[in-house]
Amino acid sequence: MSPMRKALKVLSFLALIAGIDLAITLWVLHSTGEMQLDPLQVATMGLSAVLGLVAGALGIGAANAPSRIGRLRLPMWLGVWANLCNVLLMVLSGGIIPSGLVSLAIAAAFAYAAVQVERESGR
Repeated sequence: MSPMRKALKVLSFLALIAGIDLAITLWVLHSTGEMQLDPLQVATMGLSAVLGLVAGALGIGAANAPSRIGRLRLPMWLGVWANLCNVLLMVLSGGIIPSGLVSLAIAAAFAYAAVQVERESGR
């Protein structure tokens, strides 16, 4: 297994953990009322969590068999965009949630590793 495939597998597990973390963070912020979230912020944070979980699950399989990397493209890129929108909405509202920033960094690194695995597999 090449180093990029190993990195993709590790980042897949991290994406799963980040998706769970974002879901828990959203639930806590929404239920406690500690921070007022717009409906758009709730939607982007929820979408980021779901896409992180989907991309992480698909990434584990794609790291083992790079022929499956095609199924990973859509949730991966949508996850990057959803995380970017989530962070931008947080910045515009004046509140920064660290788990959103970490999730964006993981999604970007995950996308980079997936593209590199796709390139080295010749697809």
